[in-house]
Amino acid sequence: MDYPVQHARMSISSSELKLTVPCVEEPPGIGRKVKKKWVRNLYATHNLNFLSIQETKQVKFSSITVRAFWGNSYFGFSMAPAIGRSGGILCIWDKGSFSKHKEIIKSNFIAIEGNWISTSTPIMLISVYASQYFNEKKLLWNRLSSLMTGWNGKTIIMGDFNEVRWEHKRYGSIFHRNQAHALNEFISQTNLIDISLGGFMCTWSDKEALKMSKIDRFLTSEGLLSIFPHFSGLVLMRHLSDPQCILLHEVVKDYGATPFRLFHSWFLELDFVEVVENSWGNDGVSDTNDIVRLKYKLKALKNRLKVWRKSKRDDRVQQKRECTIKLEEIDKVLIKDMGHNLT
Repeated sequence: MDYPVQHARMSISSSELKLTVPCVEEPPGIGRKVKKKWVRNLYATHNLNFLSIQETKQVKFSSITVRAFWGNSYFGFSMAPAIGRSGGILCIWDKGSFSKHKEIIKSNFIAIEGNWISTSTPIMLISVYASQYFNEKKLLWNRLSSLMTGWNGKTIIMGDFNEVRWEHKRYGSIFHRNQAHALNEFISQTNLIDISLGGFMCTWSDKEALKMSKIDRFLTSEGLLSIFPHFSGLVLMRHLSDPQCILLHEVVKDYGATPFRLFHSWFLELDFVEVVENSWGNDGVSDTNDIVRLKYKLKALKNRLKVWRKSKRDDRVQQKRECTIKLEEIDKVLIKDMGHNLT
C-alpha cells in the first residue's frame, strides 16, 4: 500500500500489505514506556499499516496514548477494553492505507469493516484473542462464521486462537483433539486459508521453554492472494512479549536510483580512513585540469566506498544470518528435547 512516510525514500507498489500482532502485557512505570517504544520501533522497522496489540491492560485508550505506540498522528484505532484479568485488544491502522466503515467490538475480538484504499478492496480485519475455555472458543468460532456469512468482501483474521491445529504444534502440554477439530472445522467451513509462518517454529512458550505451541496465526479468505500475490507470514524474534509477534506482509519495492550518502558512522569503522587514503592516492587520475582531476578523483573515491560499504553490509547480513540460524537450531533442540520428555 502507498505509505505516507515512505514516499520520500522509496516507491512502494500499491499491492503492499503489512500487518502484525504483538502480545503486550503492560508493566507499570518505566516498563510501560519501554513497551511503547518497542511497539513504535516494531511499527517503524516493518513499515506497518495495521497493528493489533493484544493483552493490553488498559480500560480506555486516548488518541495521545495511541500515538505513543504509532509514532505519528495519521492513524485510526479501535479497542476492546481489558475486563478484570482478561487483557484487551488495540488495533491501529494507517489512514492512508485503510478506511474504516464499521466496527464490531466484543470482549474477545474486534472486527473492522472497511476499504483497502490502493486496491479499492472491501476487507474485514478481525483481531481475535480467544479464551482458554472450549465453550467460549466454540462460541467465538460461531460468531466469526456469522460475521463472514453477512460480509461480501475479503477477510483477514489474526491473533491468538489459543489452540493448535495439529498435535505436533504443541509441546509439553496436553493436546485437546476435540478443540483442535472445532478450530479446523471453523477454518474449513469458512474457506479460510491458514498462512504459513516462517521464522520460529512456535509462537508461544513459557519462560523455561518447557511448554511451546503455535497458537497465533493469520487466516485469509479465498481470492485475497490474487489481489496480494506475494503474501508472506513470519514469526518475529521475541523481545518484550511472552508470545512472539507474527507479521503478514506483501511487498514489491522499487527503490529507483539510490543517491550516494556519507554517514558519520563510517568513521567509526577501523578501515574507513585507510580505504579513503588508498583510493585518493592510488586512483590513477592524471588530468592537467585541476577541476576535472578533482571531479574524477571524487568519482573514483565514491565508487571505492560503494564497494567497501557493500562488503560491510554483506558481512553484517551474514553475521545476522548466522545468529538467526543458531537461534533456530536452539529452538529445534528445545523442541526435540520436549518431544523426548513426552515419550
